[in-house]
Amino acid sequence: MQDIERLFGPIEEGAFHDQLVLEQAFSNDQAETVNSNDYLAQPTFCRYRGIDSERLSIEISIDQFANPEHIAELWLPRSIYRSHDPRPEINEYAGSIESAKDETQESDAMKLIDELHRSVALVESSNELRSEEIDGSIAFVDLGDKGFHAAHRNTIIEVRVWWGEETLMNPAGNGYSRSNTEMLAAIWQIFQILFENIDNPELDQSVLPTQFHGKWNEPVHGVHVLEPCRILDGNVASLAVGTGPDPQRIRVRSVRHNLRNDPGGRFWNKTPAHLNFNRCTRHAAMIDPITFSYPPPVTAEIYYLTDVAASEDDLLDQIQRHHYWSPVKEDEYLDIKEDRLTNITSTNADALYLHAGVNGTDAYFMVAPYIVRIEGVEDYLGNEDGAINDQMLVDIVNAMVENIKE
Repeated sequence: MQDIERLFGPIEEGAFHDQLVLEQAFSNDQAETVNSNDYLAQPTFCRYRGIDSERLSIEISIDQFANPEHIAELWLPRSIYRSHDPRPEINEYAGSIESAKDETQESDAMKLIDELHRSVALVESSNELRSEEIDGSIAFVDLGDKGFHAAHRNTIIEVRVWWGEETLMNPAGNGYSRSNTEMLAAIWQIFQILFENIDNPELDQSVLPTQFHGKWNEPVHGVHVLEPCRILDGNVASLAVGTGPDPQRIRVRSVRHNLRNDPGGRFWNKTPAHLNFNRCTRHAAMIDPITFSYPPPVTAEIYYLTDVAASEDDLLDQIQRHHYWSPVKEDEYLDIKEDRLTNITSTNADALYLHAGVNGTDAYFMVAPYIVRIEGVEDYLGNEDGAINDQMLVDIVNAMVENIKE
């Protein structure tokens, strides 16, 4: 986070981040099982969305492989330009570099250009590159999705930059206020930071907090920010899908920078969230040895009722906002279909509802001032006849309520 602000300045209020990480290391036995396939990657990523007023976004993806000897053959296909020669486009980037007040910035931008040309020469020189030859190499790839790819040790790294509605960085610019010189220099710096961090065995690799700023014991707009993967912890996921204490990949989305509620805010993915939220999804990192498949993921979203006296009506309003927006007018909603809604009692939550939507069944519960949505519960709580196992759901909700109140 500090590196992003150092490179791009203070983060805007509407920003949020989204990350996928491995929550804990594999045991030796588990690692041997996972690493039996040298070409199987452990994917991770971190995305910063809406960093500045023009909605600059940075996506960093790292695939980690068991055997570093195979990195060259894995990196090579990603760096081959099947549709066109990349050099004219790289030269356009070079031509867009302007003299900067900060000489380091101009120098770093040119270092990236030189490295892109070096990678093209490497790709053309041989189809049987050794991993040590391409270690630290950065390539510019345009296979329908512009990105900068690098290889280092046993990892392959991708960095993508865009702003607005997925407007990708290109040599001509897009009317964006930051110059290509600044952006190319920042991309070079991002890779140098990543290389250094990958080499650091003491690096703190804990999940980024989902609150951007402030202290955890201080409320924001009247509420405390909860860490969604502490509420949907490994024990809750085990209740849901029957997994043991094996390593899990968790995907975490932060609240927006200022935790404001956003009435009328169909933002980014065009869904009417309105209330600020953060999210946790837990994925099993190992294949089930009996079914030879991954258990279904478990996802929970936490919505924040800021500066209001929360009631059960707020929970019903959130269900309505999720499932009944008008196809005609953006800020109008249809009535909830009562036959799709089930009120479940005998729970420690303030209220608990099941909603059978078009795309699946979600559970919603409230522990004021929080509303929690558990997505797609039919994937792991559905009986053979399609009915939801209410008692299992209550057990899961009660465990999450206990985590909220701790």
